[in-house]
Amino acid sequence: MKKTLRILALGLIMAAALTGCAEPPELDLEALGWDESWQTVGTVAAVEVPEGFTAAKNLDIMSGEGLWYADWTHGEGVSIKNDVGEDATLYEAHIYLLIERCANPAKAQAETKLWAEKQEGSYTCSESKTATYGGVDYAVRTLTAREDNPFDGGISAAATCGSYAVSVELMYQDSFTGADDTMDEFLSGLHLNLEEA
Repeated sequence: MKKTLRILALGLIMAAALTGCAEPPELDLEALGWDESWQTVGTVAAVEVPEGFTAAKNLDIMSGEGLWYADWTHGEGVSIKNDVGEDATLYEAHIYLLIERCANPAKAQAETKLWAEKQEGSYTCSESKTATYGGVDYAVRTLTAREDNPFDGGISAAATCGSYAVSVELMYQDSFTGADDTMDEFLSGLHLNLEEA
């Protein structure tokens, strides 16, 4: 019996290891109507990156857990200590994209609501306004940073698309101009492929 359990456990470990090594599916950019110059985030999104922004992180490796994350920076980075005393880099502007696959649409709506509540713990938030980009309705609001925040302000956009929660944040220093136009450009150039994820 012990030998059988050991063999079964070894088989499960090997299956898990092989699953982790699987190559992500190839994207058919032409079928999706996506341009090769756009930056892809896993298989769930492609981004026409606004001028002046540079890709920083793209963690589609988290896709097995139903999470996709990418961010872009603008300007020269300045070394700072973050709120927990660790070394960090502060940019003139920073765009963050997070997409989460949830168990169902109700859980995706709950996750979007939770993100909004967390923002309210860190920023003074305006009332949200609905703006539609690519057929997706986003709740867009401005964020005013509190004194302990290294950014001066920001704009957030959140949406629930079926079983997916989508969050975009643009955080910036006072020296960054055109934040509204930048967020509009980013959302206009954010192409989602959530049904196929």
